Amino acid sequence: MIERTKNFTPGEIVRDYYVVPPHATYAKFVCHGSGGKYLAHSMQTITGHNYPKWEDEWFLNITEGTRPRVFYYKVMPGETLEMVMSKFWSETNEDGELTWTIQFGGMEPKATQLHVNNGITMLDFVNATSEKLSPKIEFQRVEIPLVPQSVEVISLSHPLDRPLQTHQSSYKSMITYDLKLAADGEVQIEIPLLREILYESMFAESNFFIYNR
Repeated sequence: MIERTKNFTPGEIVRDYYVVPPHATYAKFVCHGSGGKYLAHSMQTITGHNYPKWEDEWFLNITEGTRPRVFYYKVMPGETLEMVMSKFWSETNEDGELTWTIQFGGMEPKATQLHVNNGITMLDFVNATSEKLSPKIEFQRVEIPLVPQSVEVISLSHPLDRPLQTHQSSYKSMITYDLKLAADGEVQIEIPLLREILYESMFAESNFFIYNR
């Protein structure tokens, strides 16, 4: 458990960095103090993920003598966690002591995907600390990988498709899939390589078009 105590002046900012322990999946953030308005901000920058997925923010109105404020939120194990505490600049009281703690816990499955079939499926987990946990599993989506019926790669010759570097070329790939639904439903098509990636995609300069024949 990490604990810090700081006497904040109006507008003061404290920024700390921690490495989340292996297999830890959540953080417990607790704070209490002598009074005042504060802002707590926690974020992890994970390659291949949009930053809001691992970002949490709390506006705290601390009153002296009240029960500590407690928050639980998800974290990515083994990655750096940035924790920022700040006091509102508009606060008039110069004395504002705040104590906050961060404690990591949880458990991580050894396999990130579950293949459901007939019989009993075993799941193995590794816990970060010694604690009593009650795991709960919710199936939210079913992913069905499709094998393409045909793949065709064509070189583009139109002047607007030619790269500025003369030794480079542009290509078009035509991939055909066959998907049949037994009943009416909603289908969401995703590309695993591009999922949850914004600026770091290797296909940043590509265009994707999906047609329904």
